[in-house]
Amino acid sequence: MSETESLQRRIVQLEELFSHHEHHVHQLNDAVVQLRRELAVVEAKCREQEGRIRSLSEHHEAASDPLDEKPPHY
Repeated sequence: MSETESLQRRIVQLEELFSHHEHHVHQLNDAVVQLRRELAVVEAKCREQEGRIRSLSEHHEAASDPLDEKPPHY
């Protein structure tokens, strides 16, 4: 095998390897984008739940204890 053929084979191998790595980078990028979308949904749901908990907590604090209330006939 001549030196030129050897270099050509090496170039082809490097191109194949580069193509393989490029494909994996695209797959990983797609996975990161998908995970970011899912994270945004989870964060929105978490904020919603925090708001509900805060609202319920405020409502509970604002409500008086029924045992401390005077009956309606007073």
